[in-house]
Amino acid sequence: MIGDQAHFSPRMVARAIGVSESSLKRWCDQGRLDITKTAGGHRRLSRAEVVRFLRQANLSLADPEAIGLPKIDSDAIRDDPVVSETIKNALLSADEATVRQLLFTMYVSGWRLHRIFDDVISRVFASIGEMFQCNDIEIYKERLSCEIAINTLRELRTLIPKAKQGAPVAIGASLAGDFYTMPSLMVEMIMISLGWRAHSLGSNLPFATLLAAISDYQPQIFWVSLSYIEDESKLIQEFNDFAERLPKATTLAIGGQAITPELRKQLNFSICCDNMRQIEMFAKNIYQLRNPNTQNI
Repeated sequence: MIGDQAHFSPRMVARAIGVSESSLKRWCDQGRLDITKTAGGHRRLSRAEVVRFLRQANLSLADPEAIGLPKIDSDAIRDDPVVSETIKNALLSADEATVRQLLFTMYVSGWRLHRIFDDVISRVFASIGEMFQCNDIEIYKERLSCEIAINTLRELRTLIPKAKQGAPVAIGASLAGDFYTMPSLMVEMIMISLGWRAHSLGSNLPFATLLAAISDYQPQIFWVSLSYIEDESKLIQEFNDFAERLPKATTLAIGGQAITPELRKQLNFSICCDNMRQIEMFAKNIYQLRNPNTQNI
């Protein structure tokens, strides 16, 4: 787990980056880093803000432990297929520390989330899925790998700055009978990184409660992750009824490995995304189109 402390003094942040405290304070005064102040007037910086600044300024960490992060090993992520294989082996051996170190290294080093998800995570779980289907691994290893990855992504999510007040809202989920949590979590993280107030509602949710959530949140985007479909005919009927009942202001986005070309033709939706990169492009475009006076991250 990353360190519990959420905010750090300029001295600690300067030590982490490997610069002088005076330089760090100057960056704060120039507005390059957002700060909060204690009751005594002392500057404090959040871990998420420090990481945002590092990614934007293309800086590295000299001492990541100073702000509660794992060791950053840039050499370990130079080759996508190699790092994917390393993460797969770490997941199957329940080596959480290695999984965490590599995913955090990618993000802190400036990788876009869609690249982490499409080029690494998806590749890893496609391989693990094939191994499971061929009976090369026990089912518990596949499930444990998912749990480790989900827990690590939730930790990684804490490094993404929260949306500003008044930012547009996006929510989503997977449907009843679909227990896959990770795809919706990844969409949520991408949305947050683009400035949305985004919430993944979870997995295995019936349409009735999704309509209630949409009524409560009034989102500009609602996404549906389709990784598993038990009864396709029933899904088509219920999904299209659900789509007809959505507010006109809500854009319905779908995606997931269970969507075949034939199924896509029979569902009513605004956009279907085949990967996380497409989701990022779509969410960014909607953000800028509907919120021209709000600065996108």
